[in-house]
Amino acid sequence: MRSSTGCSYKDMSANPLNDPKHWRKRADATRVKADLLADQAARQKLLRVADEYERLALRAEQWLTTQKSRPSELWLLSDTARDPG
Repeated sequence: MRSSTGCSYKDMSANPLNDPKHWRKRADATRVKADLLADQAARQKLLRVADEYERLALRAEQWLTTQKSRPSELWLLSDTARDPG
C-alpha cells in the first residue's frame, strides 16, 4: 500500500523523520554547538533551532502513537508487511 506521496506506509514508519530519537540527537548536537559560541545572538538562534528540533521530536512521537493506536493498520508498521511494488 502506498501513501499519496508514493512511499509505502512501512517506509514512512521507518523514516528517520518520524523517529523522535533522530530529532532529539539533532537538538542535542545543536545545543553543543551553541555552547561553543561566544556571540550571544548566534547562540540564542541556535538554541531556538534546538527547541524546534524538540518540537519535531514531540510531533514524531505523536505520529507514532497515532499509528500504533490504529489496530486495523498495525500490520503496516510490522516487519512482516510487504511492499507490493
